[in-house]
Amino acid sequence: MWQRPLCVLLAATAMAVGPAVAGIVSIGPGSPPGTGGTILSAEITPGDATSAFLNLDLIADAPLFVAIATSNPSSIATYGSAVNDSGSAWSGFTVRVVDGAATFLALDDPNDPYGSYSDLPGWTVALSGDGRTLTFSGGRIAPGASLDEVLGLSVAGTPGAVTLAFTPVVPEPGAAVLCLLALAWVARALRRARGRTAATLLPALAAAAALPAQAAGPQVVPDWQAQLAITPVGSVAGLPTQMAFGPDGRLYVMTADHGPIGFTWDAATATLSSPVSAAPAIHGLGIAFHGPHMYLSALDGSIHKLSDTNGNGVWGEPGELDVAIVTGLPQGDHDTDQMQVVGNALYVGIGRRTINGHSGAWTGQLIDDFGGNGFARGGLGRTWGDSAYNGVIAWIPDLRAVADTPASANAWNTTPPTLTQALVQHDTGPFTLHGAGRLVVHSAGSRNPFGLCVDAAHALYFTNNFNRTVTLGNGEAGFGLRGDRLDADFSRDVQDQFFKASPGADYGYTDVNWRGVNPMLTPTADGYHRVRSLTFDNLFNRGPYVLHDPAHPDGLGPSSSADGCAFWPATGLPATLRANAFIARFNGKITEAAGGAGASLTYADLVAVDVATGHVRQVAAGFSHPLAVLAEPGGRLLVADYGARQIYAISIVAH
Repeated sequence: MWQRPLCVLLAATAMAVGPAVAGIVSIGPGSPPGTGGTILSAEITPGDATSAFLNLDLIADAPLFVAIATSNPSSIATYGSAVNDSGSAWSGFTVRVVDGAATFLALDDPNDPYGSYSDLPGWTVALSGDGRTLTFSGGRIAPGASLDEVLGLSVAGTPGAVTLAFTPVVPEPGAAVLCLLALAWVARALRRARGRTAATLLPALAAAAALPAQAAGPQVVPDWQAQLAITPVGSVAGLPTQMAFGPDGRLYVMTADHGPIGFTWDAATATLSSPVSAAPAIHGLGIAFHGPHMYLSALDGSIHKLSDTNGNGVWGEPGELDVAIVTGLPQGDHDTDQMQVVGNALYVGIGRRTINGHSGAWTGQLIDDFGGNGFARGGLGRTWGDSAYNGVIAWIPDLRAVADTPASANAWNTTPPTLTQALVQHDTGPFTLHGAGRLVVHSAGSRNPFGLCVDAAHALYFTNNFNRTVTLGNGEAGFGLRGDRLDADFSRDVQDQFFKASPGADYGYTDVNWRGVNPMLTPTADGYHRVRSLTFDNLFNRGPYVLHDPAHPDGLGPSSSADGCAFWPATGLPATLRANAFIARFNGKITEAAGGAGASLTYADLVAVDVATGHVRQVAAGFSHPLAVLAEPGGRLLVADYGARQIYAISIVAH
């Protein structure tokens, strides 16, 4: 019998029905045993009481059966990707309920976070078999590509259990391939309230699972194909979020699920080799180096300082330094982002714990400070708002002044900095305490300052992810639709931003807790200055309004998730791209809500921003989920793709 290899990632979350909240008890091989092939391992790990993720390592030679058990009957939803590791293209995909009292919920509506659909271009879903069979069709899944899928299920049985059969439609046999896929509790780190409304289904996992099918891989756009070329240079075991070269010459790639991974980088041949897990216990988004030390921003709200005295590429081993010099940074809907070192100073972007800078109901996508659930999990998402550290560029002015002891760089008045309403709403330490070795607020008024980069003159720049909300035309924006839903007119939406960082600056974003309290956010305070985005952001536009075109951008675009950035000081770069900032953008297809024109936007590209004029140009497109960007010493620009777990090099074509 020919084998049909199949890898399925399932991330599952349960949504409340009345007072009940179903927890995911288990996900694993279904029945009948062995019919779907060989499941080598099935590991279920809880994210919290209402969410979980699954790792499957399998070979499938027939429909693969996966069983999901919940603590009680409830509506549940799974978000995942079916990855084609066979040698043949798939023309479709079916998911069938084969056991248990369950039917599929709302059909093919990407604006319904609890529905069943795929938002990849060209794919639709049909329902049959009394609501127990879904058929995805209309597209093509090439070998190595994936199908994004969201499955909404109403589980009625007691106990709440259901077995699903996953079956690709394969027009011809393919070779057997063993595949290993791992999905970690990490996409929370990448959540910038981007992507479709399905991100409200599983905002903690949606970004990680959004892996659009890309048969050909990324390509330089026609305008630059005579001057630039792009090639893959190596894969990464984890989900890459930032890259930096260490003092040992290795290229270190921070990953959200496996920590930093070090590679030997051959600049002559543009190849990666000899991967080393550099600090596997520290998962996060940011990495930077100062002298012999590595600095990592972690998902738990800490910043670590590590050493590698034996030079083996593994940092913080016994006898070496591994200390959390910063602790207690409040995390939530966003996290502690990328970092840069300029001279002796460390800079880090810190995202808001809320979705929109407000407090109260509908401000927490993942979190609720009053014992309920975030709105993505069926609750009201009531929060205390943001702390003085959230939505800022923070810095340690002189790393040499930081002691190698836990929390030595903290600037809290609260000790220890336990998350409480008082800390969030009243602790002024981040902007009132001073000291060269403390992490203090450098500038404020951003939302999610994810990507940090430094130009040839050592000036700091950063990307800022704006939420889904319309411009008021006066430099301000509205609250946004409840549940961070898509609106009916994208042309009026605020676009993502790109700033040149300025000490003490106000970047203009909503902050109900700290405007009028932090002098940086108080227009009447001495030294106050508002800094505008270098790129068009629609904030000061009173019309006319024009829909953004990702291929011919007027700015960074609404809901574009402008992410990592880098300056590329390469000899031979086309004149119009010199001294530009190169920025990765990603968002799966989003479509205007009912009542609008039904326009759609999709981002998976690299753009260049002329920092003198703000002009934006598309350079390369067709990535899966480009996230991190770095210029390497050999004159190439590296782009790390979070979705493909791949690093690409863009080089200058010799003439």
